[in-house]
Amino acid sequence: MVTSLLLWYLVPSILLEGVRGLPLEASGLTFLSFALVIGGLSSMSHLLEGTQVSFVLSVGSDLATIAFLVLISGGGRLTLILSGVTVSADFTPLLLLMITPSAFSVVKKVWNAVSASAGAEAEWSEGGQR
Repeated sequence: MVTSLLLWYLVPSILLEGVRGLPLEASGLTFLSFALVIGGLSSMSHLLEGTQVSFVLSVGSDLATIAFLVLISGGGRLTLILSGVTVSADFTPLLLLMITPSAFSVVKKVWNAVSASAGAEAEWSEGGQR
């Protein structure tokens, strides 16, 4: 949880100190709220490892990470106001590269859960026919 708070709260807060006009600010969300959600889901997932709830919490953490990256970057098109100067940047391809690992992680976890569920169901039905 501490690592998540450092990664998702402290680092962005320090790097973006004094920067105004972030899309995340306009949505009313804060770095702290995302840090708490991502850290909490991650921690609970590790605490409940081996259960079905752990899977849901882990997928939730990955989806919150994707949402955080998309919101903070404004969908890949960022316009910042620095000391009265407006700076615009379009880095959608970079954003896609940043969210790809989390997206693949979600797909992998869902695939593994469906496979495990199907395997368990097949074992149960085979055992019931004997």
